Amino acid sequence: MDYPAAAQETSNDYQNSDTEVRRVTTDFAKYPDQLKDPPLPIVKDIVNRADEAGRSGAYVDARRELEGTQTFFTQEKDEITRKVAGSAQYVAKKKNCDVDVSGAVSASLKEAIDKQLEKRLRAHNDAHLIIERYRESLGKANAAALEKQADDISGASYITYVRTAETKARASQLLDDANQAKRTLDQSIAEERAFQAESGRTAADKKASSDRVAKMEDAKVKIDQAVPQLQALLKDIDQRNEAMKKEYNEKLDALKQTIDAKTKNKEAPGPAKRASSPAARPSDRVAAQNLSGGAL
Repeated sequence: MDYPAAAQETSNDYQNSDTEVRRVTTDFAKYPDQLKDPPLPIVKDIVNRADEAGRSGAYVDARRELEGTQTFFTQEKDEITRKVAGSAQYVAKKKNCDVDVSGAVSASLKEAIDKQLEKRLRAHNDAHLIIERYRESLGKANAAALEKQADDISGASYITYVRTAETKARASQLLDDANQAKRTLDQSIAEERAFQAESGRTAADKKASSDRVAKMEDAKVKIDQAVPQLQALLKDIDQRNEAMKKEYNEKLDALKQTIDAKTKNKEAPGPAKRASSPAARPSDRVAAQNLSGGAL
């Protein structure tokens, strides 16, 4: 394990999670205005289901799978794209088509993977079941907007209640592993020193070994640098997690209250209209003339 990289990744992951939840929850207030005359009870049901889905076992498992796949593709993207583009380029040349397809292949491959991952994640989110069931009643534009909103609510719920707790556990484990990581490096350094002292080692052998030792010594320094970063993260992570939950719940409750208020306004009867006076009949006008003794 690359301990320094793992420590940095853990710290970055928590900061990115915090930023993402703030971004999404800030947008909750905009959700009702993104819909045009929707069936509001259904909208509220979708919001509730999306919130619950983010903490469900099925969604959490699917989300972990998605994140693992995204990490793999990000790390191996260049090599995968190179091979796929090479095959496409070979076929193009056989068809006497002299164009560079690598750029198009790269973009299409990423788009296809992202789309399939989104589809798999939504299959484990009950909010999308409700959207699909009432798609005709919602209308095309509302359904599309609600799909995005449901994705964001579920994602924020997952980060707030699951991912942050996992990040805390990972940071704690890394802190516990720091001394063991250094001991492992010390042992490897000692083995390299012994290797260099063996008879028959060439200058090239010794140089390569010295280079490995230098890298391991550098790793020990980076571990020492990473430990305070993890300690700082763990120092106030519980308070930060509670603050994140509070903000998420307050913003979600405000969204639900807005939907309820719109529902009540929609159901409330309008002000009673005053009955308009019927047009005067000719006979009534004649009677009025007779009573007044003159023309009206």
